[in-house]
Amino acid sequence: MAWGFDHYWGFLSGAAGQYDPIITQDNSTLGVPQGKDSGQYYSPDDLTDKAIEWLHAVRAQDAQKPWMMYYSTGCAHAPHHVAKAWADKYKGRFDQGWDKLREEVLERQKKLGVVPPHTELTERPDVFPAWDSLSDAQKKLYTRQMEVFAGYSANADWNVGRLLDTIEEMGDLDDTLIFYIWGDNGASRPVGEGAMPRTVPLAFTSYSGMDVGRDNGLVVDLDYEDKAPYLFTGTVKKVVFDLQPAHHVGEMALHQHHAIQAVAAGAAG
Repeated sequence: MAWGFDHYWGFLSGAAGQYDPIITQDNSTLGVPQGKDSGQYYSPDDLTDKAIEWLHAVRAQDAQKPWMMYYSTGCAHAPHHVAKAWADKYKGRFDQGWDKLREEVLERQKKLGVVPPHTELTERPDVFPAWDSLSDAQKKLYTRQMEVFAGYSANADWNVGRLLDTIEEMGDLDDTLIFYIWGDNGASRPVGEGAMPRTVPLAFTSYSGMDVGRDNGLVVDLDYEDKAPYLFTGTVKKVVFDLQPAHHVGEMALHQHHAIQAVAAGAAG
C-alpha cells in the first residue's frame, strides 16, 4: 500500500484479460479468480462488487466518516472481452462500415453541440482501408469487433451505474464529488492488423504474454531484460504451451501499464 490509500484491489499488469486477470489485494497477489458457481469470471463485474462491498464496510464502521475511492475498470482498453449477450445488443448497428459511421458520428456531435457546426471530417488515415475495399469476410470480422467494443463499453457504463446507485442508496450522493474520466480508448492494434489477441494467460515470464500472429515486443527471457529493444537473433525451434489453470504468481510483474486499473480506497481521517 502507498500513496495514502488504505486498501487496494485490482490488477497491476497492462492489457490484463477481463476473464483471467492476476488480482492483487493490498500487498498480496491473489492470483486468477474463479467464477461463482462454476460460471465465467468477469473482472469489471467483480471489481464493482468489491467497490460496493468496501463502501458498505466503511459505512458499517462509521456513518459519517468521509471516504475517497479511485475506481477504474479495464474498459475500454484491450483485450476487449464481454459476454455475447452484451455484444449482441449492438448487432447490425455498424453494418454500414467505418467510413459511413464516421460521418454519422460527426453529425450527431454537431447536433449535440460537442463540436462547432462548421467542423469538417478529417481524412481517413491511410493505415485504415476504405470500407468498400474490404472483402465480405473482413467486413463481417470488423463489424463484429465494433459490436464487441460497444457491448464492452455498455457493460462498463452499467457497472458505473451500479456503483452510483449504491452511493445514492447510502445517502451519500449529494455529498460526493464524482470525477468521471474516460481515459484510455483501448484501440487494439493487433486486432486491427488481423492478429488474434491472447485469450488465456500464456506467459514466458511473469508478465510476457503472447499474442497469436504478431510479436508483442516483450522479452521472452530474463537475460534480455536490459537489452532494449529486446532483439533476438537466434532461432526458436520449439514452443510449448501449458494450458493448465493459472494460479498464484510468485514474482512481481516485470512491466506495468501506465494506468493501474483497480479499486483503491482510503477513508479520510
